[in-house]
Amino acid sequence: MKDLFIGFLKQYGAEEGYRRMAQERVDKSVVFKEVDDYLNFTSPDSFICAVYSWDKTEEGHSYWSNVNKKWRKELLKQTNEKTN
Repeated sequence: MKDLFIGFLKQYGAEEGYRRMAQERVDKSVVFKEVDDYLNFTSPDSFICAVYSWDKTEEGHSYWSNVNKKWRKELLKQTNEKTN
């Protein structure tokens, strides 16, 4: 799922912003050593919404809310494809 997520971020031009903010979270963590640790630990439906406060990013809340909605649609699509 992590590879699908990274591909999704690349497709929407959001990988750099995501990694920047995720790295800030990792740097403050005593549990995670790198962004991949966070992704391995976190549920895919929370990859975006749980990593940081969107309003504190360069891109802003609206941008990340939109990316998160698209990601959740992609997850639903993947889940539906696996069950069919």
